[in-house]
Amino acid sequence: MKLLSQLRTSSFQLALLYMVVFATSVFILLAFIYWRTAGFMTAQTDETIERKLPVWQSSTVAVA
Repeated sequence: MKLLSQLRTSSFQLALLYMVVFATSVFILLAFIYWRTAGFMTAQTDETIERKLPVWQSSTVAVA
């Protein structure tokens, strides 16, 4: 019963609220970093392919 009464205290509920807010903010921050990094890497890969594509096309040998 003592544990149940501790769960109902305002300090425990406030600590739980802070934990949820912190976990949510960390998740949002990491999701934003992932989103920006994935977009940057995609753009960089596309740019590299577009820049090297003429070189690759000119160096291919046609097989008869």
